[in-house]
Amino acid sequence: MDVALQGAHALEVIAGEDDHTALARIGSVLSEVAGPRESVMLVGPNQERLELPQSLFRALRDAVEILERGDAIVIGSVHREMTTTQAANLLGISRQYLTRLVDRGELPHAMVGSHRRLKLGDVIAYRTDRAIERRRALREMAKLDVELGAYD
Repeated sequence: MDVALQGAHALEVIAGEDDHTALARIGSVLSEVAGPRESVMLVGPNQERLELPQSLFRALRDAVEILERGDAIVIGSVHREMTTTQAANLLGISRQYLTRLVDRGELPHAMVGSHRRLKLGDVIAYRTDRAIERRRALREMAKLDVELGAYD
């Protein structure tokens, strides 16, 4: 798995080509768990058995499902603050463009001295909203193409 954004106090994890078989097996095992009362055990290197708390089990199950789809996951504290450079890197945009977004009020921030700081959760929410809007726009364009006969 590829990991990036370590300097941003968050990990972005993307499944590699070799990971899909293992992810499918793990996802299958995790989906067999009947309900919240059924315990899931983690086996340590010395064969010690540790029960996974439900919160961690749900996070693991969701992470595996997302990675199986080919999407990335970001692991980090949503309250952790980032610099504008780190936030821009996470969004895949320039720092100057990010600064314009912040100045227009599209991304909340706090000032620390003369520096802007953004919460990881706000940056991820912005990225998610942007992806949803992009998909909506693509669906609308495809619909217009069909209406105009572009696919005849």
